[in-house]
Amino acid sequence: MTAQQAKASKTQITKADIVIAGAGLVGALAALVLSRHFPQWTVVLIDPETGTPHQDPRTIALALRSQQVLEELGVWADIAGATSIEHIHISDSTGSGSSTLHADKEQVASLGYVAQASAIQGALASACNKQTGVQWLKGSFIEHLVATDSCQQLHLNSGAIIEAKLLIVTDGSQSPTRAKLGINMNTTVYGQTAIAGFIDTDKFHNQTAYERFTPEGPLALLPCGPKRFALIWCAEAATVKHLLALPEDEFRHRAQKLFGSRAGYFVKSERAGAFPLSLMVAQRFVGHRFAVIGNAAHTLHPVAGQGYNLGVRDVLVLKQVLSQLPSAAQDPGDLTVLSQYEALRKPDYQQVQTFTDSLVRLFSSDQSCLSFSRRCGLKVLRMVPVLAKPIAQKAMGFGAQETLWR
Repeated sequence: MTAQQAKASKTQITKADIVIAGAGLVGALAALVLSRHFPQWTVVLIDPETGTPHQDPRTIALALRSQQVLEELGVWADIAGATSIEHIHISDSTGSGSSTLHADKEQVASLGYVAQASAIQGALASACNKQTGVQWLKGSFIEHLVATDSCQQLHLNSGAIIEAKLLIVTDGSQSPTRAKLGINMNTTVYGQTAIAGFIDTDKFHNQTAYERFTPEGPLALLPCGPKRFALIWCAEAATVKHLLALPEDEFRHRAQKLFGSRAGYFVKSERAGAFPLSLMVAQRFVGHRFAVIGNAAHTLHPVAGQGYNLGVRDVLVLKQVLSQLPSAAQDPGDLTVLSQYEALRKPDYQQVQTFTDSLVRLFSSDQSCLSFSRRCGLKVLRMVPVLAKPIAQKAMGFGAQETLWR
C-alpha cells in the first residue's frame, strides 16, 4: 500500500451521485436543474471561493430561451436590473448597409435580455442554498483525481475524499479540473482583444442592441439601463493598448466616431477591463464518469453573444439524456448515456462555432471584396426579412434541438 493509499484509508470517504467542479453561472445552474429533476440523487457543488458569491464583472447577453429557463426555475424574478432586447441593429463601419431584427416580427415580447453576471450568480446561489438536494462546499477544490470502475475519486484540498458516480466539470475556460483529466483544447487565436465597459448616452436606447462591424473587429452596445449600454469593443491588440491609454473623453470620442450617432451622443464611459479573444474547444467532452460543459468545454468569440447560452443548453441536454435512464436509480455516470450527450451536443457546438467564427472572419477585414460583400448581405437581409429569421432564431437560442430542451 502506498503512502497516499494509506492516508486515504484513514480518511472518511463521502459518496455522491453527481459532483460539479465549479460553482459559476453554469455550475450553479447545473446543480439547481439536476437536483430538482433528480431529487433521489446527491449533488455536491465544489466552489473554490469562500464567503459571498464571487462578484463576476461581466455583462451577459441572455438568449430568450436562456431567460425562459431561469424563469421556469423560479430565479428570474430575483435577477435585478435585467434589460429586455426588443431590437437588434447590425451595421458595417466601412460603408452603407445595415439590417435589423425585431421581436414583434418574431411574435415574441423580447429577443433576449442583458443582465449582470453577478446578479444571475446571486439568484442561482440563493436558489441552490434553498435546495435540500445540493451540498455546496465553499473554499474547496480538487487537488487530484483517481478513476476507479465505479467512480471518480476526488481528493480535495481539505483532505476530504468524495467518490462521484458522475463528475461534471464547469470551472471555466482555464479549467484546472479539465487539465487533471488530461483533456487538451483546440485553440484558434483571433489576434483581437476585447475592451469591456459601459457607455452612457443622451437618449433612451428603446430596448435596442447594436452590433457594429469594423475592419479590426465588432463593437457591440447592449442596453443595460435607460440611457446606458454595456460596451464590448473588439480590435487588434496594439489598437486596444492605445485605446486603454487614452483619457476617458478621448476614448469616448474614438468610440463615437467609429460607431456613429445611431445610439445617441456618448456622454460618459467606463472601461472595466480587456481580454484576448480566441476560440477554444475541448478535444473531448465526456469520458469515464465525467462530462465537461460550459466554458470548460467551449470558449467563443463574443461577437454573437452565444457563450453562456451554449452552456445553458449543455445543462438542459445533459438533464434530458439522464432522464432517459431506464431506472431513476441507475448510474448517472454510465458512459453510454454520456456518449449520447456528446453526440447530441456536437451539432450545436459545430453550428455555433461556425456561425461565430464566420462572422469574425467575414466582418473583421478591410479587404474591399469582403467589405462590399458584407454590406450587400446586410442590405439583402433588410430588404428580404425572411432571410433574417434563422439569425433571429439563433439570437433567441432556439434551433433543431429545442424539443430536447423543454
